[in-house]
Amino acid sequence: MEQLLNRVLSLQNRNPLSDTYGCFDRNYWHFKTIIDFPSATYQQAILGLSELYNSKINNSEFYKNDIIKESIISGLLFWCKIQNKDGSHNEYYENDRSFCPTAFTSFSAAVVFMENENFFDKDQILLIKNTLKKSYSWLSSKSFPEVQNQMIASMNSLFFISKVFNDDIMIDAFINRKDEILSAQNKEGWFSEYGGADIGYCFKSLDLFAIYHSHENDNEVYNAVKRLCNFIIYFIHPDGSAGGAYSSRATSHVFPYGIKYFAKTGMIEAEYLYNWYEKSLSKNKIISPMEIDDKYISYFYFNSIIKSDLLKFDLPQNNLSSIDK
Repeated sequence: MEQLLNRVLSLQNRNPLSDTYGCFDRNYWHFKTIIDFPSATYQQAILGLSELYNSKINNSEFYKNDIIKESIISGLLFWCKIQNKDGSHNEYYENDRSFCPTAFTSFSAAVVFMENENFFDKDQILLIKNTLKKSYSWLSSKSFPEVQNQMIASMNSLFFISKVFNDDIMIDAFINRKDEILSAQNKEGWFSEYGGADIGYCFKSLDLFAIYHSHENDNEVYNAVKRLCNFIIYFIHPDGSAGGAYSSRATSHVFPYGIKYFAKTGMIEAEYLYNWYEKSLSKNKIISPMEIDDKYISYFYFNSIIKSDLLKFDLPQNNLSSIDK
């Protein structure tokens, strides 16, 4: 965990005298010849940092750590600073107004703010709330059904922002988005990623559903997750890998948090997947986060691994069929 944390912290500009203080996009704030705008995706790391700061698990040295606290504060405020006027955020191009980073970073910002509101003064709280409200307005008016993991991220954003404001109209927008997503689930259990099933992004969807379900005991989502886990089981390989070129996006991502969270609830399909994950990890078959580029470390891997490591759970082996053939 420490190596992963150090890598993520090394991406952030932690100089409080800098105009880009809090920015995690090192290509922007440090290697200025590469790009001339900050990609919002890198700010996603504040979610995992907040988990570390607030967790007492195993007397963690990161609990209430001042360095992490400052990274959270500066990271969230920089996210506010780089929002477009219409409430969107950019990813690959300046002013591209991308659904993906807006959906992902908005729910993370809302969660981090809910967990750490006491970090901020009155003016900062007003800024953060105004930024979240603009994110809500933009996301509630947009839909991107071609890529369902991003839709689930937008569902999370609408849910957590509605919690920040305790607003019934916002809650209605969240319910509509949730219904839109669940109705799009294929009868085989998968959610479309550019027209087909992608195993790596199935694992990402599980992570997103777990983040939501950990705050809201939703039976509709739980049943959808069972179907999704059952589908994934057919595409985990005997050698310990998963997915690949035959998937719609050709990814081999495996993220641990979602399967571990739902395994802890007693979902047998998730228990099977988490057992497979642990065995594959011990054989060095799972992609290491240290092999992943900076963007996806910040965007996906860091948060999932941190949340998984902090979720204590002993897998009941006797409930599982052996996956060692």
